[in-house]
Amino acid sequence: VHPLQDRRDLQKAPIDPFFEQLKPFIAPTKNDLKLFTKMNSPQAKAYSWLKADKLANGSQRTLAMDVERYALAVFYFAGGKPASEYFIFLTSDSVCTWDSVTCSTDGTTVIEFGGIGVNNVVPQPILPWEMALLSNLEYVDFEDQGWYGTIPLKFAQLTKLTHLNLGINFLKGKIPAALGTMTQLTFLGLDDNLLTGAIPATLGS
Repeated sequence: VHPLQDRRDLQKAPIDPFFEQLKPFIAPTKNDLKLFTKMNSPQAKAYSWLKADKLANGSQRTLAMDVERYALAVFYFAGGKPASEYFIFLTSDSVCTWDSVTCSTDGTTVIEFGGIGVNNVVPQPILPWEMALLSNLEYVDFEDQGWYGTIPLKFAQLTKLTHLNLGINFLKGKIPAALGTMTQLTFLGLDDNLLTGAIPATLGS
């Protein structure tokens, strides 16, 4: 059963305990919540995968593990799946075994994410804000991966991030001033995008 079903059925839809547990993290706003009523949205697909995932349903699961697996799954579906059939992702094993993911030395949390090379299945794939759910990220490299949309404001929540490369994509809009509050950030790559406006003063401080 879809967690929200059709919006006309929201009042009578059965409560999904698993979704309710994750809701504060994966659907913090009404607009986020609406995405789960659209069966073809990356968020709805990621949740459906997570709910059926053996590891997420195992005795060793934790809420933090579920949120990480969900966030990475959103990227998988937002990009229309990786271009290479040999790209290992969304298995029932630890995310630390997935391609483009590096975990801490104790293997408990994601600290590096190299993204997913998008293909032509999804026209103009939108860069998901859900990367912000990977709270221990230190290094991100999405250079030349074909992402569209704007730079999500929530990326500024990644307080441990030291390297963020979004260069050579199709991102538009203004550079969020909030990125300048990321005190650990030492590299920010935004070259060759469609960004407009002045560079925020916060990034020069």
